Amino acid sequence: MRKNEVIQKWTLIVMLLAGCRSTQRVNSTIATTNLKDTACYCQTHSPWISNCFCFYRENASTVKGIFEKKMESDDGQNWYGRGTFVEKPGKITLSSFNLIHSINGKITDSTIVGSLTLVKKSDRLVQDDKQDGKVSYKLMH
Repeated sequence: MRKNEVIQKWTLIVMLLAGCRSTQRVNSTIATTNLKDTACYCQTHSPWISNCFCFYRENASTVKGIFEKKMESDDGQNWYGRGTFVEKPGKITLSSFNLIHSINGKITDSTIVGSLTLVKKSDRLVQDDKQDGKVSYKLMH
């Protein structure tokens, strides 16, 4: 296993155990990969769960990068996933990724999420979810 892969796995474990309740913590853990351009989008109209995607790339003109998916509920549950993305005009396509579930800092299970396409609309990303309908994420920073 390469050094960068080890760092990424330990970063994931530390974030899950710490509860990682802010994007500031997410940004500080990502700094080890030297990615400078960051955009975070969080789901709107969700009173009991925070649901965010953060996208990291070397600079604003790069179309590929790393994303993080982070969800937290008000009852101590957390979900965390990470993968790669490609941005094209009007959309961002995410690679499939492993979404790890923890409760009160203890990892309980994980699931593989297939590739997703998010449609860009002004300062929002829209995910067309077959079960939940359209999910909208607003640009936070």
